Amino acid sequence: MEENTYLNNELDLDDFELLNGKKKENQITRKTYLPQKYYKLYILLISIFILFIPRVHKIKELDINNSLNQTETKNKTQIHTETKNKTQTETETKNITQTETNNKTQIQTETKNITQTETKNITQTETKNRTQTETKNRTQTEDETKTQTKDETKIQTKDETKIQTKEETKIETKNKTYCLLFNVENVHLLKELGLLAWSMHKYLGYDSFMATYKNGNYDYLKYLPGLRLEFIPKVKKDFVADSLTWLRSNAKRIDVLHLFHMYDRTKRHVELYKQVNPSGKVYLKLDGTVTKQNVFKDTSIIDFISTEFKEYAIEVAKVLKRPIGFVPNPIHPNEIQEFRKFENRKNNIFYVGRVESDKGSHTLLEAFVKIHDKIPNWTLTLAGAINNKLTIAKNFFNIYPNLKGKVIFTGNINDRDRLIELYRSSKIFAFPSRHEGCPISLAEAVSQGCFPVVSDIRPNKLLTNNFKYAYYHERDNTAQLADKLLYACLHEAEIEKLAILGRNAMVERCDLEKCAKTIHEGVFSNELKKK
Repeated sequence: MEENTYLNNELDLDDFELLNGKKKENQITRKTYLPQKYYKLYILLISIFILFIPRVHKIKELDINNSLNQTETKNKTQIHTETKNKTQTETETKNITQTETNNKTQIQTETKNITQTETKNITQTETKNRTQTETKNRTQTEDETKTQTKDETKIQTKDETKIQTKEETKIETKNKTYCLLFNVENVHLLKELGLLAWSMHKYLGYDSFMATYKNGNYDYLKYLPGLRLEFIPKVKKDFVADSLTWLRSNAKRIDVLHLFHMYDRTKRHVELYKQVNPSGKVYLKLDGTVTKQNVFKDTSIIDFISTEFKEYAIEVAKVLKRPIGFVPNPIHPNEIQEFRKFENRKNNIFYVGRVESDKGSHTLLEAFVKIHDKIPNWTLTLAGAINNKLTIAKNFFNIYPNLKGKVIFTGNINDRDRLIELYRSSKIFAFPSRHEGCPISLAEAVSQGCFPVVSDIRPNKLLTNNFKYAYYHERDNTAQLADKLLYACLHEAEIEKLAILGRNAMVERCDLEKCAKTIHEGVFSNELKKK
């Protein structure tokens, strides 16, 4: 029986005995597939294999884990990158959306502005067309008024341009002293005397004061902050004599001396001042009555001379053979307000001034008596002291008792605010004066929007631009005055338009700051030319 070859490395002893049918004592016979000499090597390889298999498995497991970790890290990195890209994309999208929104808003704003501009242009065009249509329908008087206003505006623009050009070279006014020498009362403070002296302080910084006798209280000084009063001692009780004594002692500290009118006393003041203070400046303001007189042999000693009307300046220049400036009587800037419509005013004819024959007051009273029954809703108010020699005024209500309440005599009005309110609440200002230099009350009334009915004297004509925004009558002609007043009262719309034109022109003419600059530049004209 051939030996069996087994693939097993070892056989159990019992199995071996059963196969061979016998059993050798204490001996085990082992049958192997390999030769005996390779048995140990085989065992070694098997052992190594057994030991190596777990390590390989472990390495593979580690490799798998590492691979998984790397994959997971890569996935996380990819997710983070995708998240970052998504965030960046969202931010860019948001910025784009915001930019589009801003652009849309800007486009809407521009569209709105364009629409508003087009609407405004359309409105302006329509307004212009309506204005042109209304202009064609106006009366000849209104056309002439508009033309005159434009001419005056052009002249004023040229004057303002000259002033601005001169301002480029200034004379230092800080610590300079400006003295107005005149026997001043309270009423003068809000006329050209006080206003011009104050303007040099207000607009140019001068130390301004007025040298005068003390003549009662000066309540209006509160309207002129910064202006001082210096009182001249009443030694001889003659203002000219006492003022000359005062000037001799004070001339050196005065940089600019301001005097009024071409009188002999003016000549004495100028000569004394220049003798004591040769470098001092003299300003002489004239009214409209000086063209026939000249007390100076040589007016070159006076640094600057002015008049109240441009027409007067031309005439005086021919007489004195030297340049003459134009400085109008100014208006206090605080009293310039917006035009008050006639619908907010009373049916009142207003007059300001002394109630006497030289002012034409009797003509005004007689004219109102003639027409009062034709204008039953109108009143006449006269503000000013009554001259007892004027019989019609003194005994008016004895003669016309039925006009009580329709004619009102207020007497002097010292309350400035009350006076301004009377101007602003009246529709018509009557000024029938027979003689005037430059009527301040007329300028005040027109600047407050009253429509003027005036006598035909030259100052009234010049102050109203050749009567372009006023009705005029012959001096002392009661019938003409009555007709003009009646017509004005019955044509309220017409006179309101003219009142607006007159008010605007007067405010421009009587500008206080412009007056101050004109005086300063006139006084220092030689110095400015050298610069």
